Amino acid sequence: MKHIAIASCLLCLLLVFATGCTSTPPVTSPEVAATIAPERDLAQYGVPFSSDPFLSPFTLLMSTDEFVTLKIRIALPEAARVDISGDVEAPDGTKLARLYSRQDMHTYWVGRGRDGDPDMVKRNGYIDRFYAPDLDFSARAGRTEYYVVMIGKSPIPRPAKAILTVMLGSESQRFELDLPPIKK
Repeated sequence: MKHIAIASCLLCLLLVFATGCTSTPPVTSPEVAATIAPERDLAQYGVPFSSDPFLSPFTLLMSTDEFVTLKIRIALPEAARVDISGDVEAPDGTKLARLYSRQDMHTYWVGRGRDGDPDMVKRNGYIDRFYAPDLDFSARAGRTEYYVVMIGKSPIPRPAKAILTVMLGSESQRFELDLPPIKK
């Protein structure tokens, strides 16, 4: 009798768990979305402010560079080639910031810290974990989220737009995202 009661409870729990879980629908066509990432976006993954590689570094007075961090969501029904390009432009077309590859980001931060510093080690780990593998790479099927950074001299004059082109296989999508006002 005791075993039947335990089995019944386990079956009920399994049934409740199975019906309470929702799964994402399968990807039927390639999709891409891009947004300017909120400043503390990575905090949801437990990334501390001091080692967040997607925030502009600050000196005692001010930052010499401004980061425009973009979040890219890609959904692919099958593996495909992904090519990412872009920069920040003024209304007259002047380039104000350029897109950095993963390796560029590592190089950027190494030039601003010490290799053995715990924050530097974390920063490099976060770059490897969250940054796009390269600006031209093969992506596997499914849903993926990447971050990329455009860096320019601080402050980037406003108005300005982050122009991002993501090519999935032979189809490309262009995003024009207005930069938010400069924080005072």
